[in-house]
Amino acid sequence: MHTTKTVRELMRPSVLTIHSKQAFMPICRLFFEMGIHHLPVVNEQEELVGMLSASDVLKAFSYQLTQLPSTEEEVINEAFPISDLMTPAPIYVIGPEESIRQVAKLFIKHKIHALPVVEAGKVIGIITATDVLNILLERDKINFI
Repeated sequence: MHTTKTVRELMRPSVLTIHSKQAFMPICRLFFEMGIHHLPVVNEQEELVGMLSASDVLKAFSYQLTQLPSTEEEVINEAFPISDLMTPAPIYVIGPEESIRQVAKLFIKHKIHALPVVEAGKVIGIITATDVLNILLERDKINFI
């Protein structure tokens, strides 16, 4: 009997979230040090208000850094408010009981690479395109060597 895995079974439940008022440079370091590419942005009530990707950060940095009067961290933090860089809500989300097939459909349809997993209005995890690809490799035991 073939069973379909749910998002809850495959999501990363220890999701790191950030607040839109946090400083830019420490968040840049998070992306680099933790090897992550997406961060859900939450408000004071821990409700999802947006998503910040490493691509968002790189775009802002590459286009605007040379226009700043200085490259001091305080100047950079002020020039790049997270609320301006993030993709604001409503964003695409997924529930924990949805199928991985539904996740893949959303990735393809909306050309995105990560979905916050939301339950009762709170972020409880994240699932990425890499997670889905790993499941396919595991399921089909594909060997590329």
